[in-house]
Amino acid sequence: MSVEPFVETAQSASPGQIMEEPVSLLRYLTVSAVADTLNISKMTVYRLVHSGEMPAVRFGKSFRISKADMEQYRRRSAVVIHPES
Repeated sequence: MSVEPFVETAQSASPGQIMEEPVSLLRYLTVSAVADTLNISKMTVYRLVHSGEMPAVRFGKSFRISKADMEQYRRRSAVVIHPES
């Protein structure tokens, strides 16, 4: 059995909107990998997915987050701290 890109129904960032898009398993991360990369808990990642703040695709019973969506979330939520002069 080879792992090739396939078409999967994916939930978009807008709640209730369903779209068909090609999904490659190589571009998607597990909830654990996202939590480790962002240094947050897995529960926080699940909350972000369920609230729509972080788009995810469901593969069977688990969620996968694209690397691009994770990076976009990281940029949106970054806080810049300016040292006092």
